[in-house]
Amino acid sequence: DIAVLASGDIVLSKSIKVAGNYLNDECQKFIRSQYGLEVGSKTAESIKVNVGSLTKYPDERRMKVYGRDVVSGLPREIEITPEEVREVLKVPVSRIIDLTVQVLEETPPELAGDIFRNGITICGGGALIRGIDKYFADTLQLPTKVGEQPLLAVINGTKKFESEI
Repeated sequence: DIAVLASGDIVLSKSIKVAGNYLNDECQKFIRSQYGLEVGSKTAESIKVNVGSLTKYPDERRMKVYGRDVVSGLPREIEITPEEVREVLKVPVSRIIDLTVQVLEETPPELAGDIFRNGITICGGGALIRGIDKYFADTLQLPTKVGEQPLLAVINGTKKFESEI
């Protein structure tokens, strides 16, 4: 979900079906097509978390991945690089950025200055992908930060809203 908030209210919001599980699915598809290896969703999640990034970072390491060969049906091992995972993740994340641009284009002009000054905050599981804030900042040319406790942002926001009623 992408939303513009002002004075505690949602001014504008749009949704896209690109989230953590979708990114995992994209990793699975890539490994199958590139290496002929079937991996499970837990392995794909592990790849995303352990070597996934949107920008280069220090101490990047390859990851050994185990799965079932699609031709022989036998177990097999491959090594996947951070660069490969980065390219896989950039495609769906670019869809999120496209929607963000669309929301920004529809944002009332009075709020555009606030967004330019204060930037955007990324929340949810996707916010944990290394370099997502830098990738958004570079692409959108706006200050970008990862929210405090991004996995709990919706819950904490709801608690705050409920306490004000």
